[in-house]
Amino acid sequence: IGEALEEVQQYGLWMLLPCVFCFLPTPGASLVKGSRRIIGTILAGIIAVVCVSIHPYNNAAFLVELFVISFVGKLMKCHPKVDYAGLVFAFTWSIVGLLAGTDGHLEEGDMILRSLYRAVLTLCGVILATLISALVLPVFAYGRLTRATARSLQMIGDTVAEFVDRIQTATVADRLPPGSVDERVVSI
Repeated sequence: IGEALEEVQQYGLWMLLPCVFCFLPTPGASLVKGSRRIIGTILAGIIAVVCVSIHPYNNAAFLVELFVISFVGKLMKCHPKVDYAGLVFAFTWSIVGLLAGTDGHLEEGDMILRSLYRAVLTLCGVILATLISALVLPVFAYGRLTRATARSLQMIGDTVAEFVDRIQTATVADRLPPGSVDERVVSI
């Protein structure tokens, strides 16, 4: 997509970041966290684009809004039903609005477009990550990973127990000459 669309190539990072942070091992958790992230991203994206449109280059206004948005996000985080949406709301506004609205190298129209691209691509990344983790990588992969980890830990524990037992039962006749390699150790 980035090779075909210059905007995606320039702002594609904002689509990839939510994919990293929204993957969860179960479809239910992915949908709950993903829906909260979508809500926070939409609200913050709209507010950020409005802020950039109303007062571009006004660093003082963005500083005051940063405190207000952070307070509202933290307040939302205190409510258990929307907790993650509050966190996402605060940092999405910072990325979409604060960074674009205070960039003195951009013209006003470019600031608004940058905010829109970041908001839309972040939202696309959230939706993509939620769908992939809910539909493509469901619980089954997580279950296999859990079982493989348990088998690995069991094998490591058995190997350590065997070596401790060998050390305890070793006699002088079992000792190897210095510098030689024990075939039992190499075979593991």
